[in-house]
Amino acid sequence: MNVLASVPGGIFAAQPSLVHVDLSSNKLSSLPAEIFSQNPVLEIIKLQSNSLEELSMDVFGNLTRLKELDVSNNYLHKFLPSERFINMHGESSILDMSNNLLASLDLRNIRASNIIVNSNYLRQVSIGEGCRELFAKNNELADIAIGASTATLEMLQMNHNKLGDNLMSICECQNLKSVFLAHNNISNIGFCFSRAGQLKEINLSRNNLSHLDYGYFSTDFLETLDLSYNAFEVIDENVLSLFRSLEYLYLDGNHLSDFPEDLDKILPHLRLIGLSHNRFQCKKLLMLYRRWQTTNRIAFNVDEPMPTNMTNIRGNICYKEKIEQIPEENIEEEPSLNHLNGSNVAFWKELQALRKKLENSNAIVEKKENISELPEKSHLIMQATTEITSGLDFSTDAPEVINETTKNATDAKEVEDNFTATGNTTILDGIFKSLSSIEGKLRELGSLLSGRNSTTSPFQSNDDRANVRTFATISTILAVIVLILGAAILWYNYHSYFYYKKLRGHNAEALRTFQTL
Repeated sequence: MNVLASVPGGIFAAQPSLVHVDLSSNKLSSLPAEIFSQNPVLEIIKLQSNSLEELSMDVFGNLTRLKELDVSNNYLHKFLPSERFINMHGESSILDMSNNLLASLDLRNIRASNIIVNSNYLRQVSIGEGCRELFAKNNELADIAIGASTATLEMLQMNHNKLGDNLMSICECQNLKSVFLAHNNISNIGFCFSRAGQLKEINLSRNNLSHLDYGYFSTDFLETLDLSYNAFEVIDENVLSLFRSLEYLYLDGNHLSDFPEDLDKILPHLRLIGLSHNRFQCKKLLMLYRRWQTTNRIAFNVDEPMPTNMTNIRGNICYKEKIEQIPEENIEEEPSLNHLNGSNVAFWKELQALRKKLENSNAIVEKKENISELPEKSHLIMQATTEITSGLDFSTDAPEVINETTKNATDAKEVEDNFTATGNTTILDGIFKSLSSIEGKLRELGSLLSGRNSTTSPFQSNDDRANVRTFATISTILAVIVLILGAAILWYNYHSYFYYKKLRGHNAEALRTFQTL
């Protein structure tokens, strides 16, 4: 294995006819400016897998026959464009700068047919003229300046970026043949590709698309269309019929429950279709499968492994019962369930059971992100407590307990002020004591209400007794949650102030509720 950490500037000066230089897999951190000044016929330079941090393209400024430059897998964070125009030779010239640390890249003074800048941290890229293939996946691009290459660009790979619906510069490239825009949070492509008359393949998977309309694509030559893992609930068969050249259609992972049966007539050249992980009933999916298999032409694609113990047709999940929507209120409470919407009844019941299990105290303290949800859960319990106790009549003992609880809340406010002023983490002990005191007073309130069950006339009925027991139980639960939150504050030192403020807000709300009774 090579271990070169540096090279002298004139190392290749005695070889003016040198064509190929391979310095890859060394430990070079920089290149002398004159290293290739005496090698005008160099065609291939390999510098990948070194420790380069900066690169000036002026190092290659006099190389008029350069066909391939590979500086991938380095630590490049600074790129200095050449003051001279660098015209890389040939239609298959390659500039590879992938797997570096670049945040911006100006290639307007470089003419290269194939530019590869995958897996950087790019937020801005400008390319020069003559580019035919651009690979820029796994970056942070919200836009791209294609400039003079709009007329020559044929292949664009920009999976895993942040384009959103900002596709204007891409829409100007009318000679595109292959486009890959998966994982870009695109919700509307409009008529961006309607003028790309040479388009053969487009991948828009794992975005937020839900609508396919007339004229979205130039369909004359389109052979592969990937719309998998979007939000389509229906595909208009009239729109679909325009794709007369389509051979591969991927619709896996959408919300489809119906599909035209005469697909072999609508898409006469179709060879493979992906419908896995949708919402089809088994009867419908079986009907489609039998119909399409009679032609011995259309194959089913199964995109991802199927969960165990799920009903399926040839690996495509389907549902025996009528598909139900997960209630909107459940989606609002737990947005992560949205992608599961459309499961069958049994599956939905199982999800509900799992959610209950996750809400126990052990599950709450296992993950840091769950602790942030405790105040919200406490708020829901306080609302329930208000509803249950709205008709209760406190004795003269109750105000004393409430006043004592108020005092503890005031003490807690002083603790907060001290914490804000000093930032001293030892104040956390005071927070915990205040929380414990508040919890004790809540228990005392519960005991007071329970005592009223046998001595005061408003609680003589069975319903009233049940209300008191319910209130006492909920108060205990609230106290336990308060203690858990206090422990969490101690556990996550640097989040202590944030969580405490939320809890204090909910305690104040509880006190206001008691004082209005």
